[in-house]
Amino acid sequence: KYDAMTLPRFEAQHFRSRDFSSEAFTRGYYDTCTFKDCHFNATKLSHSQFAECTFDSCDLSAARIDDTAFKTVTFRECKLVGLYFEHCHFFLLDLRFERCQLHLSSFQKVPLSETVLADCDLREVDFSAADLRRADFSGSTLERAVFYRSQLESADFRRARHYSINPAENRVRGARFHRHGLAGLLHHFELDLSG
Repeated sequence: KYDAMTLPRFEAQHFRSRDFSSEAFTRGYYDTCTFKDCHFNATKLSHSQFAECTFDSCDLSAARIDDTAFKTVTFRECKLVGLYFEHCHFFLLDLRFERCQLHLSSFQKVPLSETVLADCDLREVDFSAADLRRADFSGSTLERAVFYRSQLESADFRRARHYSINPAENRVRGARFHRHGLAGLLHHFELDLSG
């Protein structure tokens, strides 16, 4: 387990076009840093802290994020395939995703209330038992995403597509859905919604 006081600090630095999948990544405390067009494929980011940071057009697929802290971090147009966010540090966790590919990632039991996942590819993402109260899924594709015992109260699915959510297995009070997406809520009941 890391001690934030002993980590090297990087403040307000800009990292551009770095390939951390082939060069060493320094475990540390990154404050108000930006990462642009960087590669972190299968990179070990474990025990690092990122506060007020932005990742723009980066590839973090299969990165190791064991006990990694993300405090007010934005991922924009990033590839984050196969990440296990349930392994990261939950204290002050604050994430935002815009136009990201999160295919096959997992957020089991992760506290994500008020998180924005806008215009993202969320196919086959596991949200089991996640706290997604007031989360915004605007414009995202949720084909084969798993929602089981998830807290979805007041979440916004009005512009989301291809979701399948069983209201009997999830908490959906106050969640917002477009009427054209009601089939994604009702198909579990084997109803005939034709004509």
